[in-house]
Amino acid sequence: MALTGADILASELKSHGVEFVSTLCGNGLNPFYVACRRSGIRLIDTHNEQAAAYLADAYGKLTGKVGVCAVSSGIAHSNALTGVANAYFDGSPMLLITGASAGYGADRGVFQEYDQVGLAAPICKLAKCVYRVGDLRFIVEEAFRTALSGRPGPVHLTIPLDVLDAEADEATLGTRKIRVDVASLQNSQLDVFDSDLINEALQMIRSSEKPLIIAGSGVFYSGGQEALIRFSEAAGIPIVTPIWDRGSVEKPHPNFLGVIGAASGEPRLLEDADLIIMV
Repeated sequence: MALTGADILASELKSHGVEFVSTLCGNGLNPFYVACRRSGIRLIDTHNEQAAAYLADAYGKLTGKVGVCAVSSGIAHSNALTGVANAYFDGSPMLLITGASAGYGADRGVFQEYDQVGLAAPICKLAKCVYRVGDLRFIVEEAFRTALSGRPGPVHLTIPLDVLDAEADEATLGTRKIRVDVASLQNSQLDVFDSDLINEALQMIRSSEKPLIIAGSGVFYSGGQEALIRFSEAAGIPIVTPIWDRGSVEKPHPNFLGVIGAASGEPRLLEDADLIIMV
């Protein structure tokens, strides 16, 4: 059975649990939109590309799943990068799909052609252009795995129109040897520790008088909120977070002292601490 690149892309997104794509319609995306409708993926048309990217960023931040947005080429791509940059700094898993005219990358001067991958790369964990329809399935898999593994973050794929329109026999596409599992990626490092370092940390905690825990977004994405509170209660150590990582402490708790940094109501917390534990 022959499938278009757009069909393959939509099918891969659906298989990864993507329910919607935030987007602003434009150059190079029409086949993808049709394939999304056929696959049951909702399209949310936004006012501008920045809003589409921020929507995907917020979804990734709140759910721990990969938020997906799609924009057209050129100026639309650069407009979306503000939201991607926010996801990069906050550690939100998201995928930016950018369209491009047929022939993109061949230096033929197609519509608004420039190095979209190069522009996105500094603020993405992975940035690639898909030049062959046969590579699409595996590159999408790689993108999801990269967005979710380690410290989560944004990834980007530029997919030209001729790749979305190209047909491939499903029987020749091959099968994935690796399937991205969100839970396993989020918890993959929980059992990896150095006992010597743990013992050293315990000694430092026991000898300190004013220890302080700074909890980052990794606590949220690994599902470690309850473990953090249990540790704080057992050790009697207060917790603070940077302003963008407040989700690391889900509920009001007497050990949670709020945020640190410019928005902190009590900046002396860091100055007074004789031991800072970064989690």
